[in-house]
Amino acid sequence: MSVEAFSEWASMGRHGLYVWLAYGSSFVTLLLLVIGTRMAFRRALRDIAADVAAEQENESQ
Repeated sequence: MSVEAFSEWASMGRHGLYVWLAYGSSFVTLLLLVIGTRMAFRRALRDIAADVAAEQENESQ
């Protein structure tokens, strides 16, 4: 693939800006969803562990 062919492919017939912005925004959105989900999962695990620890402490008293 020559440099001119790659340049033509990347510009996608003058629609390249729209296409690459759509790909970029989709990638960023999916990345943020994955990060947010992982953070929520870890927070839920911490909350559950804290609840279990508090319940065990209350049972021992």
